[in-house]
Amino acid sequence: EQPLPPPGCAFETDAEECQAPEPERYRGTVLRDTVCSLGVLFIKLAQTAATRPDLIGDEAAMSLEKLQDRTSPFNTTLAKQIIAEEIGSEKFSEITDNPVAAASLAQVYKARLASTGEQVA
Repeated sequence: EQPLPPPGCAFETDAEECQAPEPERYRGTVLRDTVCSLGVLFIKLAQTAATRPDLIGDEAAMSLEKLQDRTSPFNTTLAKQIIAEEIGSEKFSEITDNPVAAASLAQVYKARLASTGEQVA
């Protein structure tokens, strides 16, 4: 069983990038995938590096930019497990199955407070 990717890296490698004739585009994709495999801290560093094509090159910057605006949510079952462990499952009467937002460090779900019935995110 493969481990789940870190938040923000749930996307598959772009097929067109891997088949691109330019080796720089392929290297950029490999760089992005490698960063994703290293975890959240490296993703944040890569997001910052993407703003500096003068330091890392245009192709690498374009590939790493995808970590800034193409974050995909990670596994909802895992997210609900983390919520239950960190906050407690008794706090919420329901939590939606789909996140309303996803980023490299977290994702947001709508939920209903068990104590008041108020909907929160």
